[in-house]
Amino acid sequence: MRRFYVLVGSLAVFSAGMWPVVTSAAQSVQIVEARAAEPITLQNVELEGDVISGEVVNHAKHAVRDVNVLIRHAFVWRNEFRPGNDDPSRAEYYTVAGEISAGSSKHFSIHLAEPLPTRTDGSFVTRAQVAGYTDVGAAMTTGSNEWPGGLSLCAALGVRNRASCAN
Repeated sequence: MRRFYVLVGSLAVFSAGMWPVVTSAAQSVQIVEARAAEPITLQNVELEGDVISGEVVNHAKHAVRDVNVLIRHAFVWRNEFRPGNDDPSRAEYYTVAGEISAGSSKHFSIHLAEPLPTRTDGSFVTRAQVAGYTDVGAAMTTGSNEWPGGLSLCAALGVRNRASCAN
């Protein structure tokens, strides 16, 4: 009987070292849900090594530029009841430079400032969200002194003197 336990124990130890280690080529990144009215969103965001890539989608009716993306790497401890002292969680801001026209998208690929450390006491959960952007604005109709919505250019600029607001 003792031989049986030694044999089973030996097989368990031997096979524990033989389990295949599964590593994905690209870790999918959680995209923080935007409000339904948000004009700029992220899609297909992935983290592969120290490169994060995806698409910025412009749902607005006008162009935007210089979209700021917040990348948060939250470290999840293997044993949350006894976390360690060294929390490697961090956040980084990146700017997707350039203009994105209305209704279109732009692919981005960003190298992390420094790679995420390999740890045995937990793992990282990476989240991405749009933190801000520059609104290029709605264009005026050619030859018109009126902005969309019936607002005059003078009113939009806050000009009160009609003489200084002539065509």
